[in-house]
Amino acid sequence: MTEPRFFVPPKNIQGLEIRIVGDDVNHIRNVLRLKPGENVIVCDGRGSVYETQIIRIGKQEVITRILKHQVQETLPPHVALFQGLPKGTKMDFIVQKATELGVFKIVPVVMERTVVKLNAIKDGNRVQRWRRIALEAAKQCQRATLPEVLEPISLVQSLELLPNFDSILVFWEEEKKTSVREVLNDRLPEKVAMVIGPEGGLTEEEVLAIRDIGGQTVTLGNLILRTETASIVGLAIVLYELGKLKPSIAEWKI
Repeated sequence: MTEPRFFVPPKNIQGLEIRIVGDDVNHIRNVLRLKPGENVIVCDGRGSVYETQIIRIGKQEVITRILKHQVQETLPPHVALFQGLPKGTKMDFIVQKATELGVFKIVPVVMERTVVKLNAIKDGNRVQRWRRIALEAAKQCQRATLPEVLEPISLVQSLELLPNFDSILVFWEEEKKTSVREVLNDRLPEKVAMVIGPEGGLTEEEVLAIRDIGGQTVTLGNLILRTETASIVGLAIVLYELGKLKPSIAEWKI
């Protein structure tokens, strides 16, 4: 049976002891019903993974002792998903699956064809929900790192962030020839940005604006995919071409 996995901020790791707080305390006490002496995996969200033994369970905190640890390095290339905000709960699905695949950062973007309003996102605490979904997905797929989920930004704001990436891939249904492989095959980018439109896709004006700062349009084939499908398929292709979808082994250290 796989040992339960939890994430804590690095400041909660002091010497050989780790302090678990928040909702995970109730999960350990009342859902998993773990006892002192049992083992759990704890991650710091930055690549360090600790096999620990519970030494004390309180109402507000759980204290564990480190038995051994390993570092799963998050080496470049890092892939960020600039996702045109879709309606309904589609973003929940995108965040969950992108986290499972290994995305480094998720940037929700309000585009011309975005239906959902920013006020609705803020009032519904959706960003906090997306971050919880990313956390649970990271636990489930046994990631050692947590992807960063940003607050929604406008397309104009995203045009200020995108030039920080070595390669900007714009997935656009009007692009019929250029593949991800063709763009990435002749370079070794350390940071890659993927841009996906919402329902209805990117407008030509938006594509031209991203092209003006170095973006390259790429195709996902002849079929028109839903935005939530395009995001996950596109991410899987990019990670495969970058060689990131392959097993990595890190040895435990006592």
